[in-house]
Amino acid sequence: MVGILGLIVAIVCVIALIWKNWHMAIVSLAGALIVIAFNAMDPVTTLSEKFMTGMSGFAGNWFLLFMLGAIFGKVIGDRMFVRCIKLKNFTITKSTTELIGGCFNYCESLTQITYEGSLAEWSAVKKNTNWDGHSSSTVDSPLVRIQCLDGYMEYDADAETWEEVKA
Repeated sequence: MVGILGLIVAIVCVIALIWKNWHMAIVSLAGALIVIAFNAMDPVTTLSEKFMTGMSGFAGNWFLLFMLGAIFGKVIGDRMFVRCIKLKNFTITKSTTELIGGCFNYCESLTQITYEGSLAEWSAVKKNTNWDGHSSSTVDSPLVRIQCLDGYMEYDADAETWEEVKA
């Protein structure tokens, strides 16, 4: 019964730590240590003979999938919305810290982005070159407004800059 309770505690711990964005290697080790403790197993023997052997076998068997997933994630992250011609509005959460360059290129219908923070917080977001699609190297972007909680940013096409407008 104690072993089953340990397994349940370990699963809850793994879910909670993953939810808090802990690294998977640390989370899996924490889960294993909880199961080891509840089952009164020898930690050194269990970790060195069972856990590490199983973990290295798992990582080796699935390495190609992990590698391709990482490459795909990088490509998608860099060009997430390029050529989304039906995208009209987009909401960016307050927790966003950076916008990748070119992420909204060729979004022919995107006219407004809603930011779930203030104008000051929007200014603190790192925006890489051509994040908004307004560049001489791309087609004219229809994106003209960034709506914030306390006002908005409006694109001045003549000056090629974003101007702050308080509500």
